[in-house]
Amino acid sequence: MSSVSRKLVLGVLALLPLVAACDDSGTDADGAIVAIQMTDALADVVQSADVWISKVYLQGGPGHAADTADASTGGRLYLFNDPAHAFHVDLLTLSNGVVANLTDSVSVDPGSYKQLRIVVDSAKVTLKAPFKFEDGTTTKIVKIPSGSSSGVKVKLNSDLVAAEGDTTVVLADFDVEQSFKMLAGGAPNTFKTPSLDPVIKEKSRKGGS
Repeated sequence: MSSVSRKLVLGVLALLPLVAACDDSGTDADGAIVAIQMTDALADVVQSADVWISKVYLQGGPGHAADTADASTGGRLYLFNDPAHAFHVDLLTLSNGVVANLTDSVSVDPGSYKQLRIVVDSAKVTLKAPFKFEDGTTTKIVKIPSGSSSGVKVKLNSDLVAAEGDTTVVLADFDVEQSFKMLAGGAPNTFKTPSLDPVIKEKSRKGGS
């Protein structure tokens, strides 16, 4: 992985120092650079929505198919891969222009990549007052029916084209309200144990195509 540090950043102006930092790291200026960021919108009843992400990778790049079967035979190009130190963020802190650098700026082979996938290992939800879960608690570890194996496919606006000598920054939106399934409980202001079926889509792209 590139030596560029991964850090929380405030606002889209942080794209500028992120791009500048690629040159300072000694990354080959002739290669294509890709970085992934993440943002979100606030939910009405959730105080915090923590997720732990262990892997981020591109799929379907030059010479490889886009399906997951190909991923097991070398089709994955990792932008982040550290299960022992998973990336942790409260998604509800990523609003009103606040973004998090999900990956460093990583040198990749120039070309077109059809998929971006994010592996979500675990998640936790804390409710706002006066809401509670049916057992009286306000915090629950969230069940993840998908996303912890082959990863969640990010809905890209188009193939990600990494151009030689260029830096491509993708801002991905992790939609809390669509991703966390919150079913009402039997009593007022209560909810059943939630599940997480992540909905992640590209919000914007800087550089590339």
